Amino acid sequence: MSFAFIPLELFPLIASFIPLRSASQTLLSLALGNHYLYDIVRPLLYSRLILGDETITIKVIQKILDEPRLGMAVTEIYIMTALSMETREEKKPVDAIDGLQKLVDAKLLPRLVALGIHLLDGWEDPNPRSHLSIEFWRNLRAGCPQLNSLSLRNVGNYFDQWISGPVIDEIFDIPRLSVLRIEWVSDTPEESESLRALKQLPRLASSLHTLSLKSHLQDVDHIIHIDFPHLKWLRLDWFGTGNDVSSITDFFRRHPQLESLSLLDCQGEWFSNDIGEGFLPNLKHLQARFDDIRNLVPLLSQLTSLSFTQSYNCQVPYLLRSVLPNGLPNLKSLEIEQARWDDRDMEGIAWYETLDGKFHVEKRRKKIPRNFMDDYMHSILRGAPNLEELGLHGMTLVSEHLISIAPTMAQFANLKRFYCRGYAKKLRSGTDAPLHRHPFILKDFLDGAEALGRACNHMERVTSISAMYPPYISLLFIRNSEGEVVEVRRSDHYGMEISAQEDNPFPCNP
Repeated sequence: MSFAFIPLELFPLIASFIPLRSASQTLLSLALGNHYLYDIVRPLLYSRLILGDETITIKVIQKILDEPRLGMAVTEIYIMTALSMETREEKKPVDAIDGLQKLVDAKLLPRLVALGIHLLDGWEDPNPRSHLSIEFWRNLRAGCPQLNSLSLRNVGNYFDQWISGPVIDEIFDIPRLSVLRIEWVSDTPEESESLRALKQLPRLASSLHTLSLKSHLQDVDHIIHIDFPHLKWLRLDWFGTGNDVSSITDFFRRHPQLESLSLLDCQGEWFSNDIGEGFLPNLKHLQARFDDIRNLVPLLSQLTSLSFTQSYNCQVPYLLRSVLPNGLPNLKSLEIEQARWDDRDMEGIAWYETLDGKFHVEKRRKKIPRNFMDDYMHSILRGAPNLEELGLHGMTLVSEHLISIAPTMAQFANLKRFYCRGYAKKLRSGTDAPLHRHPFILKDFLDGAEALGRACNHMERVTSISAMYPPYISLLFIRNSEGEVVEVRRSDHYGMEISAQEDNPFPCNP
């Protein structure tokens, strides 16, 4: 069907269904198709602004300041930006935060529905060039009456909490918020600030469908007594539990509509081991510690994506092969954080499967620790044979490792994307934040990634997720109709695509 037959009023609707992580590239490619599409799609490029670079962010903001009519088209704006030394020294007219404040103060974003801010290196300085003042939040609420989605990550610094008590009051005064994400930047925020936010959650309970909070070990009891009738996506980071696991289980029983659940760096017991059938019947995406996932075995077969944190040795293969004899054939996305350990009292810690399919329990303590290269990958293949993407956190996979696992990886029928700790992109220069790529380490990873990609018939990308923040280094494999690799391109890429981060414009793999 030709685009000419699509009613013009449907194009904005179609654009709204493009995943955030690829919206800008997709719309730009469409706009460059021909003159007809360019005239239709060009205004849509400003409807969802996904700005993942400081220079681009400043240019786009300045463009709107110079041409205010462009602000009328903006419905969503997501900013992920560092603060470079050049900007700190005021060699640029505005920085990202100063520019955003100017847009809001001038009421140039009257149709804004969603705002996301993720600040990177440089903003932790005790005297940043600018910051979000209380006036910003008041003007945001007054000048953007349609705002219903707010995401704040690393907003502030260790010396001046941008998300202070008065700011929290302003945020919770925004009517009809359906998406709320707040991550305090400091490791030790004032208890009153995080508690102040948690105590105001009931005010938003009736409208929230997405809630993500990083609390620095606040007690989850502040949340589990609240009913959220429309909540579908829940992410809790650095929360702790008391001794009453039944109250937490009851909270989840009262929220059967949940589709995505992430529990990151959380402490305590979250689920009893007798949840039975019918628990969280709509859950599709789960991210949690191995011990918590172990207690949710009855529902794992319904999942589309599964992410393990704090797993040791072959605990994940043990779950997929021994605990679940039929594995998880419907699983499309699997992410594993793994470490070597020799505590024989942990379930599955000494278990492993040999290539011939036999299960064993290691008796010798010094032989118990295992990594991804030790009787691991063939068990993942057998337990989750239909994966489309796989991410491994733990040991760094150098070229020889990637080449070694290639024959096993090639047996996955649908594997398209592979993510791993490929090399450390963390070498810094001076006091600024640019990340420099060591040529020898990088070449080693790229050589291994290319060998792996060529060995797997459906592989589209191999990505190193070693960097602290995206974009990550990635190899893209271009194939012909027969599936043969005709071109390999090095490019930037983000995190896993089928996961609890589906609505994240900058998905990362922590």
